[in-house]
Amino acid sequence: MNFRDPIYDYVEIDPEFEDFILNPYFLRLHNIKQNSLLYAIYPSAKHDRFCHCVGAYHLMKQAVQNKYMNISNEDQYLLKAAALLHDVGHGPYSHLWEHMVKGFDHEEISCEIIKKIFKQPKVAKVLEKKHKNYQLISSVIDVDKLDYMMRDSYFSGVGYGKTDVDRIVNNVFFEGEKLCILPKVVATAEHLLMGRNILYRSTYFHRKVRALDMNLINIFKRARDIYKDTDLFVDPLLLKCFENKLTLNDFLHTTDVLVEYHLNQWESTKDPILKDLIKRFSSMRGFNAVSRYWISIDPKLAEKKIAKKFDIKYYYKRDTINKPVYENEIYVKNFENKIVPLSKFSEIVGMISNFNIKEDFVIGPSEIIKKNKGI
Repeated sequence: MNFRDPIYDYVEIDPEFEDFILNPYFLRLHNIKQNSLLYAIYPSAKHDRFCHCVGAYHLMKQAVQNKYMNISNEDQYLLKAAALLHDVGHGPYSHLWEHMVKGFDHEEISCEIIKKIFKQPKVAKVLEKKHKNYQLISSVIDVDKLDYMMRDSYFSGVGYGKTDVDRIVNNVFFEGEKLCILPKVVATAEHLLMGRNILYRSTYFHRKVRALDMNLINIFKRARDIYKDTDLFVDPLLLKCFENKLTLNDFLHTTDVLVEYHLNQWESTKDPILKDLIKRFSSMRGFNAVSRYWISIDPKLAEKKIAKKFDIKYYYKRDTINKPVYENEIYVKNFENKIVPLSKFSEIVGMISNFNIKEDFVIGPSEIIKKNKGI
């Protein structure tokens, strides 16, 4: 089985993984957008979790088979399978679903599906960080991040996440359980980490994306709050989601279509709050997010102004972000064959290791926020 891919040109799937890809639970990922609402700002960013998982597999295959690796055939299999299946448990609209439905954790669901549907408990242990080489799928430089940065950059039309991934995956290896790179790869790693910071700021943490995220989350929050006491339409599948009664068989049918179908149905709701939230979402400009790093705005005053006309529960959010760029350590095997932390070897990475991506948004109805940026 082979795929053409805009990032890697040609992806060849080993025969032992073909049945995984043809499994309905994996094919379902065709209908889960990789970046939920990013397409509203970057219209081409409608790629899906399927192509991301195939891309992560491709990079893992290169990594475990490079000339510096010394990994058993069994571990190679487990790592490639983990890369392929790592996102199989994502809900509709990817990470947003975990805010739209209480108690949902895509990592837990992924492991449950891998164990019960794919019958691969050892693969699940890699994702649970119970395998000595799990850093290849979960670390500061892993095949998951390498693929989504390249892929999201490509489909968004921005260049910030693009880096020489081949140079990285062909020059990583383990010393014991420490993930290492060679000195010749350090500059590439520096570029990757700096690009990650800018990519997050310009895409995932874009102020308009955060406003849309809040809008959609609050549509489902309102629906959850009123469906028991009103005649609001909720189909049996979403009802199970709301009541935490979803089975793995049910989960197979939860895709982006489930969200979009209900948004369409709820446009005719009699509930004024839900109706207004959907109208705002449909316009894609109903809510506005203002960064407190850009504009002086008093969150408490903004909240008071919004509260005069709207229910704060659904119409206001103080959205603070504090995400580390360098979440864990990787190592460099220097020219004296000593293992040195990358953050000590590289002055640039040393600075990045103490750096967090920070934002502080005030989000509310556009007609209030836009007119009162000096609140």
